[in-house]
Amino acid sequence: MEEIQKKQDRIDLLQAKINENQAETQRLFSTAQGFQQTVAELKLLKEKVAHTRESMAALADDMQEYTESDEELVAMRDSFGRRNADAQDILREKIAKRKQFVEELQKVREDLGKRTADMGGMEEAKRANERNIAKREEVVKEVARRHGYRGMDVIMDNRQIDEIKSLLFQSLKEEKGQLDKVKVNSHMK
Repeated sequence: MEEIQKKQDRIDLLQAKINENQAETQRLFSTAQGFQQTVAELKLLKEKVAHTRESMAALADDMQEYTESDEELVAMRDSFGRRNADAQDILREKIAKRKQFVEELQKVREDLGKRTADMGGMEEAKRANERNIAKREEVVKEVARRHGYRGMDVIMDNRQIDEIKSLLFQSLKEEKGQLDKVKVNSHMK
């Protein structure tokens, strides 16, 4: 039995060493994982640093370095503020002028539209007047032809129209006079 006890003690001792080795292995594995994570974070930080340096270099190309003192830079900033305010005032003035010009342009366009419409009406009135004159000339020519008046082929002005009216009234009076004579003679018979 003693031998069994020795063997059991030995097994317990070996089991304890196995447990210690497993614990040490687990601790070393955790440490290795920590190192891996640290290496990955370091790699990521190196990439960020490289990217930041590239961005800074790209931005530095677009930047203007000032060698003036702080006081001079403050004066420049204040001057910029005044110039910016002046530019804003000028911009507002130009916008107001532009608005005024747009309003004036709209008024001119409306006036042009009205005048164009008026001219269209005048053109139509002119055409109507020309049609009336042509019709009047035709009527005068026809009356002159029927009554045997010569020199009335082309009517040029109101004087000639008044002349033909006068001739027509005179003819009408003469014909009325003859008609009255005929009536009187027929009543006497």
